[in-house]
Amino acid sequence: MRYMIVFRIIYAVLFIAAFVFSSFYGGYVPEFIRYTLMCVPALLLIYLCVVYMRMRQKQTIQDMFIVKGEPVDYTFTVKNRDIIPYLDLRVHFYENTADISILEQASRLDILPFSTISFKGKIVCKYAGVYNVGVNTIEIPDFFHVFRLKYRCRKPVKVHVRPRKIHITSIKSCISAKNNRNPYGHYVIGNDVCGSSIRNYIPGDSMKMIHWKNTAKIHELVTKQNEEVFEESTALIIDTRVLKVGITDRIIAADKILHSIVAIAESFANDNMKLEIFYKNTGCTHKIYIGSELDFERFYETCQDITFLETHSAAGLISEVLEMNAGHSRNMVIIAYAPPKDIMNNINECIKCGCKVTLINVIGNEKDEKHTCGMLNIINMYIDDDICEVLSD
Repeated sequence: MRYMIVFRIIYAVLFIAAFVFSSFYGGYVPEFIRYTLMCVPALLLIYLCVVYMRMRQKQTIQDMFIVKGEPVDYTFTVKNRDIIPYLDLRVHFYENTADISILEQASRLDILPFSTISFKGKIVCKYAGVYNVGVNTIEIPDFFHVFRLKYRCRKPVKVHVRPRKIHITSIKSCISAKNNRNPYGHYVIGNDVCGSSIRNYIPGDSMKMIHWKNTAKIHELVTKQNEEVFEESTALIIDTRVLKVGITDRIIAADKILHSIVAIAESFANDNMKLEIFYKNTGCTHKIYIGSELDFERFYETCQDITFLETHSAAGLISEVLEMNAGHSRNMVIIAYAPPKDIMNNINECIKCGCKVTLINVIGNEKDEKHTCGMLNIINMYIDDDICEVLSD
């Protein structure tokens, strides 16, 4: 920018000097200089248009589906197909989302006529999610740095970056809901529900197990049964609305959410606990069941494709999950970036129905790591927080 200003000042001074000289003294040479300087801007603009339309650039990456932090091969090529040189091209990369090994040597280029320049290096993606890496734009200046055009890459490199696996030894009890009683585990006698500790007598049952007191009441043999305790499935609801922050901050927040989801899912799979993940993509509700390590690995292969592009928050999805549960209580974990009021209102509705709710508030507004209020647990998670520490007991 500094060079551009300097050259513009020099050009203006020369043009004024040539105009004054030709006006006072006249003659062929002064007039030629004046008209030549008048044509320079047009010639420079023509040069810029030729370079803009004729330049070819290409980017290739070893694999579009990668894991955060793992280096992959990357190649950047620029081709000059003309008789004129391309001088002082300024290449701008997506520096905030990835580390690129060729950044310094490829950021400023001079390409001779009918030649090609190619750079090979490594790219290391900093965040999980789906986003562009590599070259963003190329600035094309004219010979005298009076004008410049910005060439935006028509085919950016879009990567699908999986989060790293985070192993949590003991996940918070408010998230896991271990040893919860089955809300549907009732035994029916006739048309009445009499509790989970007795059932109708079946021939062959031991006489010692007959519940004589209830048998006398209903005039029908019933048998005592050990109360069943099991791990009810936990619903993990993801708020995938568009985050109203800058592009880089949006990617960072999505990275934090994706890593939290993977950490929770893997912890459930390792402990053989049941987890149902709910989220919306392109307006459709997606449900993923995880009950084993195999289920987790299948989910992990595609988890980076959970995008945060919805126009509405997860408030409606929370209501959908509550309706699926037919009004019964269950354990819910909701993860959202600074959840809006409609999500909080629907969380209150879930609590009224007897649900135990844990809200993971990414980039919370308070400094408390954990806040408990009745059936609602709030876990605030900041960008710099260690996910393993925040989600562990």
